[in-house]
Amino acid sequence: MKKTYRVTLTALGPIFIGSGEKLKKYEYIFDKPKKVAHMIDHTKFTKYLLEKNLLDDFTSRVNSHFDLYDYLVNKKGIVFMPLVKYSVPVAQFRTEVKNRFGKHISSPPMNDLNTFVKDAFGRPYIPGSSLKGALRTAILNDLKEDTKENEVFAHLQVSDSETIDLENLKVYQKVDYSKTAKPLPLYRECLKPNTEITFTVSFDDEYLTLKKIQNALHKTYQHYYIKWLKGGKVGETLLKGVYDSHADELKKNTFALDQPSQNQGEIIYIGGGAGFVSKTLHYKSKNRDQARNDSFDILKQQFRATYGKMRSVPDNVPVALKLAVETKTFNGRVTGKHYLEMGKARIKFEELK
Repeated sequence: MKKTYRVTLTALGPIFIGSGEKLKKYEYIFDKPKKVAHMIDHTKFTKYLLEKNLLDDFTSRVNSHFDLYDYLVNKKGIVFMPLVKYSVPVAQFRTEVKNRFGKHISSPPMNDLNTFVKDAFGRPYIPGSSLKGALRTAILNDLKEDTKENEVFAHLQVSDSETIDLENLKVYQKVDYSKTAKPLPLYRECLKPNTEITFTVSFDDEYLTLKKIQNALHKTYQHYYIKWLKGGKVGETLLKGVYDSHADELKKNTFALDQPSQNQGEIIYIGGGAGFVSKTLHYKSKNRDQARNDSFDILKQQFRATYGKMRSVPDNVPVALKLAVETKTFNGRVTGKHYLEMGKARIKFEELK
């Protein structure tokens, strides 16, 4: 018998579903003082440059150090907002840096920007294939050995999500956390925490039941939390602050890694940037030591220059938690950072009669 459910995801961390488009620094405007990225309408922008006889000047200046905000505002005195499609706040790891003259500047420069997937009208959404893939990861290990998985998942139908308001987007910088935080020059346009995303999911209860799906999600997260978030060296550092050399950093920063209440819905990881461990069955289907060995073997194959010469598994394999960061402020002053897991969401099901 076919049953249909309304599924609601609530983002607990930034969720990134890439469009495949990467904007160069001259294709968007980064307003450093306001920490906002303005996405320009390229048709309007090109037309404006042509009308003002600035196209040749603009193209001649574009290089790896080019700053579109500086060019438009400081060099040309152009009011650019009429050329903007929409604007997105930016969360950077460092909120203040020094330039080469030792002067403090409001924000470090940004790099290329990976955009979130949108429909033909420019509205963000999550493809049904993304949620189906995340559900599939959780369900797979609960299937009996003689179960034909293709037959099971052929009866699992997931719609694209309802469209999402642009106000729910925010740009986050990629942060890998091992013993300390390592910000990387990779920026993603993400759904920000607390965003709700709605789908419709249908399946035939001859092959799947809601209880089986919920149990699979619960077990998957329990294994992930116990064996990696809590049991791994990195998770131990963040949850307990065991490295004295980083005690000051741990005191002023907070980490959204505590186990959420299962009464409010199961936990699922979805989208890009969430990390190897959250997308595989290693830490669910095997004991922690074997899972670490398997992960290390994969890393050696993919990154031979770094891991190929290592004879034993390093303590921090898998290498790092995949995080994003929000700054904590008090009276307008930055007091610390709040780290969030990429791709983490709460999922709830409501049967449609």
